[in-house]
Amino acid sequence: MKRAFAIVFALALGLQGFAEATVSLSGIASVDVSSQLSLDQAITAFQTKDPFGGIGWEVTIDQIGFGGTYLVKFFQDIGSDWWLDWYGAGVYVSYHLLGGGSSIDPFIRTGLGCAGRVLLEYNPAVSDPLAISLFPFVGAGADVRLGALNLGATVDYIPKSGPIPATAIAAYPLGQFQASVLVGFKLGGRHYPRDWRG
Repeated sequence: MKRAFAIVFALALGLQGFAEATVSLSGIASVDVSSQLSLDQAITAFQTKDPFGGIGWEVTIDQIGFGGTYLVKFFQDIGSDWWLDWYGAGVYVSYHLLGGGSSIDPFIRTGLGCAGRVLLEYNPAVSDPLAISLFPFVGAGADVRLGALNLGATVDYIPKSGPIPATAIAAYPLGQFQASVLVGFKLGGRHYPRDWRG
C-alpha cells in the first residue's frame, strides 16, 4: 500500500505541467450482481453478499484516462477450508465527459479483467483448488470531487467470461454486472466542468 501511495504522488508531481491531468487512488467495495441489474438489486447485493474490497487507481489527461482495480475477499467453506477470491479490472481506458478534474465527473470505460478463486492451504480432498476467468467489460459511473476527496460509483457489464485458453483450470463463475462504490482522493486538474464551447 505504501508503494501504491508513492507511485500516485510521483505521478501527480510528474503531471503537474498538464493543466487537465489528474491522479486518483481509491478504496473500493464491489459486489457481483445477477444478469438483470437494478438499483434495488445492487443495494440488496451489498446487504446480503460479502463484497470484494481493495484499491483502484486512475490517471487522466483531459478527458482520457487509464487505470485498474485490484479487489479480494476471503471466506471459509463448510469444510473449514479458507479460500481467496479476487476480482480485477486489470486495465481499462476511460472517457470523462466533463474532464477528469471536474467536480462532477461522469465517465464510461472499457477494458479487460481477471477473476478467480484459490485454496489457501492444500487439501487433497478438494478437486478444484484453483479457478480463473478472463473477461472483457464495459462500464459507466460518476465521481463527485470535494477538494482532494473523491466519492464515486460504477457499474461494469461483463458480456462474457471464460477460463484461460489451453489449460485445464476451471472457470470462475461471474454474474453479468459488477457494482462498485469508492472513496479516495484525486489530485490535479480543474474543479469545474469542461467548457463544451471550447
